Amino acid sequence: MNWQLPAILFGAIFSENLLFSRYLGLCSATSMTRRTDLALGMGLSVTAVLTVAAPCAHLLDATVLDPIGLSSARTVIFVMLIAGVVQFTEKILYEKFPNLYSEMGIYLPLISVNCAILGGILLTANPAGTVAINAATAFAAGFGWTIAILLLAHLREAIDESAVPECMRGLPITLFLTALASLPFSGFSGMKPELSAFQPKNNLMKSITLQGFAELCIVIFMILFLFSLLAARKSRKIIISIEGANPIPCESGETLLNIFESNEIYLPSACGGKGSCGLCKVRFISAPPLSGPMEKLHFSEKETSMGMRLACLARPGENCMVKIPDSVLTTDSNIGIILENRSVASETSLLKIGFPKTATWSNHDCRKKGPLFITVELPQLRPRTRRAYSVLHVSKQNGVTIISIVVKKVALGLLSGYLSDLKPGASIKFFGPFLEFNSIPSFSDNRMNIMISGGTGIVPLAALMLSLSESLKQRTALFMGFRNPDQFPEIDEIHSLLRERSENSQLYQSLTHISFEQCFQDRKLSELKSSLPGIQISTGSSITDALQDNFPDLDKLEAPGFAFAAGPPEMVAKARTQFREKNWPSENILCSDYGERISNV
Repeated sequence: MNWQLPAILFGAIFSENLLFSRYLGLCSATSMTRRTDLALGMGLSVTAVLTVAAPCAHLLDATVLDPIGLSSARTVIFVMLIAGVVQFTEKILYEKFPNLYSEMGIYLPLISVNCAILGGILLTANPAGTVAINAATAFAAGFGWTIAILLLAHLREAIDESAVPECMRGLPITLFLTALASLPFSGFSGMKPELSAFQPKNNLMKSITLQGFAELCIVIFMILFLFSLLAARKSRKIIISIEGANPIPCESGETLLNIFESNEIYLPSACGGKGSCGLCKVRFISAPPLSGPMEKLHFSEKETSMGMRLACLARPGENCMVKIPDSVLTTDSNIGIILENRSVASETSLLKIGFPKTATWSNHDCRKKGPLFITVELPQLRPRTRRAYSVLHVSKQNGVTIISIVVKKVALGLLSGYLSDLKPGASIKFFGPFLEFNSIPSFSDNRMNIMISGGTGIVPLAALMLSLSESLKQRTALFMGFRNPDQFPEIDEIHSLLRERSENSQLYQSLTHISFEQCFQDRKLSELKSSLPGIQISTGSSITDALQDNFPDLDKLEAPGFAFAAGPPEMVAKARTQFREKNWPSENILCSDYGERISNV
């Protein structure tokens, strides 16, 4: 019997493990081992790419690069080959496994530069071997990398439920565990054949015997270690008390967001439980779990010490008391019917959704409390995936509540593509209403307010002005920025608002300015100027530059009011910096960058 291939395969999985022995792919390993399901998805994707790319690289090297003397360029060419295979894998996941595609996010295309792929191809290269042996070895290497990140994922999930010192949470403990887990894998490095080595039979049999003993020890260690983890993660009964609501009995170890939703308490959430949107903020009055690295992006040290956490990341391990916004206790899940879905701009749609529940969606309440947003759920994704959309307008007709939202279709965006393609009569599940900010700012008649929007960021600001149309009588400057005239939304409520602002100077005393960074269609621009007389329209500059041109002395205003910015993150960040440099009070700067709803910075 030829023991050569089994020896190479076992070596690729264990002794030459890409992560624990060669330390390749650490970036993906540390980012995708927050949950075992994510780790499994990443591991299978890497294994698939490696299995396909390795034999292709072998054929390319043997038939093209080596004969013509381009072996020195093999690394660059292999990276291009890997990128092509990753693009193919990404397309398959997007069409067949949208749930996994959504969860992996940016880390899926980054497989192209994952050193585990390139390193695996170079390490498993065997000029004397066949394509089949090369493919099998690459598969074994990918399988070993998958086992390694699954082990790390189990460890990290156990750590999330343990009392780990603050200084060791996150990346430090992950790297420490990686080094610790690598000891049994690298401890037998002297008793293994090289992956591409073809040895004499006697030496090979001796190496196989030693390696077999080493692999058996490794497998036993891993089995015992995993069983100890499972035993350590045994859940227990706890009680979560909520201010203003009944206590909730539950199992420890589950995220607070899932616990609440199981008991019909719906916190806003728009990132699938990754902690990136920052919407599901809660405060632990007692027994707060340790905070993680993602929460440090959303909370200051003072807020963290006060018990502020993200519900999607917080896993209570003992009885605790939690405070959530009072408005959340009145939110509900709703099934709405699409009444209208029409294009209002390039890749932008206006959706009108009708539903029977009106208790918390009356038009009067919206005008009192200010602009709202909802979170829409994509039905075919598990775990639940939602995105947040600002509500432009709320009305009632024949006992039916109708809300309007604006959806900008994003390339490869799961939910935006899903909503843009819905036909009238289709049903969707959404949650809300949620307030854009906890309370409407206290406006004063003698202050100057400035509103800046980019793209569909006009929606929450237009909703704010519509809700305050009777009380907002002070000076307010509105700046809107778009890439080109085709992106300006043809929405009646916004056009009426702009015409009113430009014509009724006694009421608003305001400046309304539209800036287009590019202008390719002069006819569209002419139509826009004629339909909105009195509004200043410029081209070729960004909206933040237009703000600087019209208000060069922001820091010298006698009575600065509130600054609102909503739109792409880059624009919002630049606007925020402008106002801070002009010494506007931080509590008066409110921003929304498509990821987090409008909130004080």
